[in-house]
Amino acid sequence: MPAKLHLRTHIIMFWGLIMEPKNKYSRTVKDEFCITMAAVDPSAKPGEKAIVYLGHEKEEHVLCTLVAGSVDQCRLDLQFTEGETISLRTESSYKVHLTGYIMVPQADDELDELDIDDEEDTDEEDEDFDGEEGDSDAEAEAEAEDDSEEDDSEEDDSEDGEDDAEAAATAAAAAAAAAAKEAAAKKLAKKEKKRKADEPEAEPPTKKEKKDEKKKKKKEAADTAAAAAAKEAATAAAATAAAGPKEYEVNGVKITEYKEGTGKTAKHKSKVTVKYRGWTTSNGKQFDKGKIDFRCGAGEVITGWDLGVKGMKVGGQRRLVIPSKHGYGKAGSPPEIPPHATLSFDVQLLGVA
Repeated sequence: MPAKLHLRTHIIMFWGLIMEPKNKYSRTVKDEFCITMAAVDPSAKPGEKAIVYLGHEKEEHVLCTLVAGSVDQCRLDLQFTEGETISLRTESSYKVHLTGYIMVPQADDELDELDIDDEEDTDEEDEDFDGEEGDSDAEAEAEAEDDSEEDDSEEDDSEDGEDDAEAAATAAAAAAAAAAKEAAAKKLAKKEKKRKADEPEAEPPTKKEKKDEKKKKKKEAADTAAAAAAKEAATAAAATAAAGPKEYEVNGVKITEYKEGTGKTAKHKSKVTVKYRGWTTSNGKQFDKGKIDFRCGAGEVITGWDLGVKGMKVGGQRRLVIPSKHGYGKAGSPPEIPPHATLSFDVQLLGVA
């Protein structure tokens, strides 16, 4: 009896979702699907953390915690069935990628039909023989010749019919295969279109989220500007270091500038804060060190300092070699500073008001 073979199948399709920070994604499951992987977006900075949450049956659960640069991927094994309502969100400063697959059921298709027939031997022996033995042989020989001619004719006709039938069967099989392939492609395209239509839409951000995002962008812009300024200052400092200390003279005060500085500039009548160390140039004996506040160019310190500090930038470092006429003169400042003493000072500008 012919037997029919049936098979239940599924189509497995890729599923993916790129979650934006602070967005929430909700859906009711129509086709069974699995989430198998959570991964950090390549734009994330090392050390930044992302927490992925799953909302299910009025409860929210932590799926995984990702840390850029150390925990970039997390394997998952989550399967959701038709009718379940779920939501997904992430707390992070960067995108998180979720991937998995969808299992789309296929209808029962008749794949093949097998004809299983029992063959039985039906050959029978003819035991009826008439006439004498000699006549029997002659008749048998004549009949054999006639049968041979008839068999040749029938064999030719049979071969022609078999060729035609085989060609028709091949053409029919090719047409059936093409039709089945086209139908499967249409069905797959329909399922893909439905899957895209069912893809959860991101909920619009709240006012607070918009405000936080605006603050974040403003801070990032400020950080970028600060980083650019720091880079520029470092480049300038490197260039200065490569060129060596700058030496020049102002009204007899010899100035060696070791570091230019990047802050505000000390101008006439600016209130400045200076850290210093002083010694007598002739014998190298230190006579003072510390920190002092004064108004530049107002005569609150020796003239050599007014001349040597003016023009410095905050963070700058200089050495001042001050002749006695711009220092303590012919009287000196006994007992530490002798008369007509040339003085040396290492100064660092800490602030300008």
